Amino acid sequence: VMPVSSYALSLDRLIIWSNGKPWMLISPTNRADFIKQLNQALPKGIQVLSARELQGKVLPLMAAIQVVEYQAVLPSDLADDLEQRVSWFEQQTEVFYLRKRPKKKDKQVNVRESVLFLQGEKTAEAYRLTMRLAFTETGSAKPSEVLAVLLEEKHCPEVEWLRTGMWVRQPDGALQTP
Repeated sequence: VMPVSSYALSLDRLIIWSNGKPWMLISPTNRADFIKQLNQALPKGIQVLSARELQGKVLPLMAAIQVVEYQAVLPSDLADDLEQRVSWFEQQTEVFYLRKRPKKKDKQVNVRESVLFLQGEKTAEAYRLTMRLAFTETGSAKPSEVLAVLLEEKHCPEVEWLRTGMWVRQPDGALQTP
């Protein structure tokens, strides 16, 4: 996954941003030159194969994303509880989480409707939790909210979530990387 979050185009140069900071500046003269300059700057193993200019109003990439996969590694002492709770969660049609919102009224969120896939993997050292969440016009559950429900909000540890995939839905329902 390329760490590009946005770009800015100025007459003769392209600035690519990552994590809120300028990541790369290139000055292509044509499409082939653009691909060549970008490939020279990319990490080994990542390559741009083609590029095209988008005309008119274009949605930001994150606005088009409809499904995101997250993964977290949790302490192994939570594995037994999580295995049981993942199994329980998959059998439910509704699972609510109370989303606390500063300066607004708290809101009950049905996190179950956002979860398309939920799987845990137990190892000797840790428990790897993977989930795919759907993003809709009405919103989505956050990975931390799903984890809080799974752990019954007992001792929800601070977890670093890794985004491992992003997709848009095709008319036939199939997922496609953008």
